Amino acid sequence: MLRAIVPIPGYRTFTTVTAYGSALVVNQAVWPLPDVQNTGVYTALQFRPFRGDIHQWYLANPQWWDAALDNPFYPGNYGGGYAWTSMPNDLVVVGDAGYAPGTYPLSWLLAVKQLAAFFTKQPAAILAETIVTPQGGVINYAGIPATVTAFIASWRAGQQVVSVG
Repeated sequence: MLRAIVPIPGYRTFTTVTAYGSALVVNQAVWPLPDVQNTGVYTALQFRPFRGDIHQWYLANPQWWDAALDNPFYPGNYGGGYAWTSMPNDLVVVGDAGYAPGTYPLSWLLAVKQLAAFFTKQPAAILAETIVTPQGGVINYAGIPATVTAFIASWRAGQQVVSVG
């Protein structure tokens, strides 16, 4: 409840974002988080951080009055439940996802091609993790190629999502 980040990797634009029964305005009530390389693709949505240790948690919901979330008889408030409640899970995101055709990053294309080549040759080495070439050379298929692991390390999302509960 201290991190209000929802991972939705690969969106370029957001047409509408609806949560808690209300339409949210992008960059006012919800903020898209860009990828590490700032390529124009977003990896997550940042909502207002909902704090479980405050008594007025319900104020983060724009429909709190109509839903009577401040009522002590609301199930989320049982037994001082302000520390144990959570927001409704009704997020709907509409927009354009993925890179536009022809705008794929070169490092991504290289990593995908090398990973495809690796998975094409790796089944032949499944028992010993190596292949001996006709010239006597040894090719090791014990791990994913270094180019692919370097791509993953440099493009991983900076913010990690934490599950509470």
